[in-house]
Amino acid sequence: MKKRENWRRSLIGLALATALATAGGAHAATLLDTGLNTFAATGEQYGHLILDQVPSDWSEAKPFPGIEGAPDRFGYQTVTVNPGDRPYIQIMFDDSAAAFLVSAYGTAFAPENVEPTYGLDVNYLGDAGSSGNFYGNPQFFQLYDPGLEPLVLVITEMEYGGGKGREFALLVEGFYDREYSEVPEPSTLLLVGVGLGGMALLRRKGSMGSAGEVAG
Repeated sequence: MKKRENWRRSLIGLALATALATAGGAHAATLLDTGLNTFAATGEQYGHLILDQVPSDWSEAKPFPGIEGAPDRFGYQTVTVNPGDRPYIQIMFDDSAAAFLVSAYGTAFAPENVEPTYGLDVNYLGDAGSSGNFYGNPQFFQLYDPGLEPLVLVITEMEYGGGKGREFALLVEGFYDREYSEVPEPSTLLLVGVGLGGMALLRRKGSMGSAGEVAG
């Protein structure tokens, strides 16, 4: 129970980002909230996506990043999500142990033992770009699914057998539109809360007569 509460609290750092995304008329729906789950491999793939540190977002489709680690095998677990009538998808993933990489595929995920991509490029839609949390908060990435097809989220372990007994949590939200003229970097969204807190502190100092120090 305590771990589930920690998962909820860890999302507070991203709550402001979601609020900004939904301001002005966008409507979000929770499509999936797993809470804390223990990884259980449902299959094996050859290699894994390259960790290019670039999370996919709504600005444009992310090119397939390529693979590494093949022909070594890695366990994976899949979760299927129905987007309903919301084509803009945001996926948050809590991975405190940096044990996994999360990626998304349209309709189906079917890895195979065939070079050079081992099937990991088929139906590829996007990925988080890295494993582990972002300054203690769940990482996230975004997808655009104009066909409103089922999404297959793939949780891939970074070492064979390394995901055994590890816990993760997924929160998937759907939006009618993106409400962004330009999509901010995930790091920018996460730092918005810090920036607003700093502004509040500066205002408080100003009200105590130290406005000159703040300005100067």
